Amino acid sequence: DPGQLAGDGWLDVTVPLQFLVENSQLQVPGQATFADIMGVCDPRPEEEKRLRVQYTFQGLKHEVTLSDDMELLKLPQPIHRCAS
Repeated sequence: DPGQLAGDGWLDVTVPLQFLVENSQLQVPGQATFADIMGVCDPRPEEEKRLRVQYTFQGLKHEVTLSDDMELLKLPQPIHRCAS
């Protein structure tokens, strides 16, 4: 079930991130933790977090992973394109 903590310690935050999409771009403000994003909880506050975003843009797969003390995340970006 999306949004539930999986056995391997991940949380699906697809829906909360969709609310940050504007004009077909996702922008997550920097200098914040993932738990600061509306709709995202921190079920394990003592552990380090990473945000992995996988997306398709113009038919090509992209992926980026950020640490919890992330910088500004702005998608799409050519540097995130996966090798084919």
